[in-house]
Amino acid sequence: MTNPEADRVFISYETINGLTLARLAKMTLRDRGLLGWVWHDDSKVGAYVHDEIAARIQDHQHFLCLCTQETQDSDGQAFERKIALWLKKLPIIIAFDKDHIPLALVGSHELRTTIANFPRDCDAAADEIARRNGISLPVATEIAAQEQLDGGAK
Repeated sequence: MTNPEADRVFISYETINGLTLARLAKMTLRDRGLLGWVWHDDSKVGAYVHDEIAARIQDHQHFLCLCTQETQDSDGQAFERKIALWLKKLPIIIAFDKDHIPLALVGSHELRTTIANFPRDCDAAADEIARRNGISLPVATEIAAQEQLDGGAK
C-alpha cells in the first residue's frame, strides 16, 4: 500500500520545450501510481504564481526537474530549484545533456535521456521515487495485466 503524501511529484520544466515533456512525465508517473503536478494543467485560476508554486513544492514529497536546453535561462525553473533546495527536497533530474543541468543540481539523482528514451527514464524516475518511499511500484504493463486478470475473473 502506498502513502498518498509520498506519491506526489512536483514536475519542474521550462515552457519552450519542456511543457510537452512534463505532460508526458505526468502521464508516465500516473501509470505508476504517482500524482504529478504540472503548473500549466494543475494551477488554480487566479492564484499568485510564486506563492502557489512554492506551496506545491512544499506539499509534494518529490521534485522532478526536467532539464532541457532552455533550463539554464528559465527564471521559473530557477525559482522552483531555489524553493526545492531550501525545503531540502532531493531532486530527481532528467536531462538531455549534462550542460542543461544547473550547477545547483549537480550531484542530484540524474538520468540522461533522449527523446526516444524519455518515457523509459520517467519510469526510472518512478523507480527512484519508489525506492525513496521504500515501496515497489508496479510498471504499467503489470498494472494492465492485473486489470485484465481482474476483469476476466468477473
